[in-house]
Amino acid sequence: MTTNKTQNGLSIELEKAVSEAVIVLKEIIEQDSKLNKNIPVEFLKSANPKEAVKQFKNYQDRHKIFNPELVWEYSSIGNHYQALIFNEEETITVSVCPNYYIPWALRNATHPREHDFVVVDDYIVRVSDVMDVINEYLNDIRIREAIVNHTIIRYHLSKIPQEETELHLPTEIQIQRDFDHWRLKRGLATIDSYNEYLQANGLTHQKVEMQIIDNRKQGNFLESLCHSPIEDYYSEHKNEFIRYKMESYIAQSAEEAKELSEFLQTNPDGLCNWSRKQFLAAAENFQNNYQLNTCRHYQLDAEVAEMLAANPNTGLLPPIEMNGKLTFVNILEITPSSLDQQTESIIRQRQITEWINEKKKTCSIQWLWGDKDIFPNQNIQEV
Repeated sequence: MTTNKTQNGLSIELEKAVSEAVIVLKEIIEQDSKLNKNIPVEFLKSANPKEAVKQFKNYQDRHKIFNPELVWEYSSIGNHYQALIFNEEETITVSVCPNYYIPWALRNATHPREHDFVVVDDYIVRVSDVMDVINEYLNDIRIREAIVNHTIIRYHLSKIPQEETELHLPTEIQIQRDFDHWRLKRGLATIDSYNEYLQANGLTHQKVEMQIIDNRKQGNFLESLCHSPIEDYYSEHKNEFIRYKMESYIAQSAEEAKELSEFLQTNPDGLCNWSRKQFLAAAENFQNNYQLNTCRHYQLDAEVAEMLAANPNTGLLPPIEMNGKLTFVNILEITPSSLDQQTESIIRQRQITEWINEKKKTCSIQWLWGDKDIFPNQNIQEV
């Protein structure tokens, strides 16, 4: 092809294509801003670019010789569009950015994806969101599982229609109750201590309130998932909610196990006395191997649960070997299961967990840190 050259070395056709690319990109940005102005920042990354593609199609048809393509990225620091113009052995990139956004070339210091942490299907959780999750579940050693579960819930909540979303909005009573719980959990009993906490953690009252409302909306959404009647679930799993008050002692050696067995023959309720005796006679490095607690049947160790299922009576159980050591268990009290408020709460949480686990079987999980691997179908692997 023989073409005339302009003063800047570009062919007339190419210079025209570049000039028109600037015009069409400005039009795309203007239209895009109108379409997405009401979309929350966290959802912009999944906004639909079909209108931009449609606007760019006419430009492509006019300059087929250069095979122009439109590329885009949505981010929390500004939507970005570029035109790629292919000219023989080189590619020309044309980019337009409004002054209130950061131009793409200046974003290298902090790439927008560096603010992202994990993608479950097409829902992205940012690092700042993860900090909130960690704060909430700091005592849970399964932090990674908590983050994935949080993202799955948020993803499905984001997919329901607007009119259904409004059904999950919290009431004033729920907001106040959750806010009171939030303050008490952090020991913020006075206005001064609350304000000091906000200042020390870079928070505002509005931000805390928004977080509490958002969490309660999530809680209401989860409760709405529990469609099966609690009574039916309870009837099917009734024995799992039997409550036990029990004490146990782990013998540290075969010699101690033999002495304790002989002691219990005449003192069947003497585990506590035995532990006290060991404490009084021990040196500074005494290990407290005695425990007194209450639990439900489903929380018991398998061996203990099997024994009590076969013979649900109070009293001393036969010694059980666990991790190479003999454990002595004494059942002090057995309370039949009942569908009280605590049991109802446990059943609700079970139903929610079952729902989350079902969703995990079909979703893909992409960690945006480490090796940035993609794990389909619930493969939550180390990265």
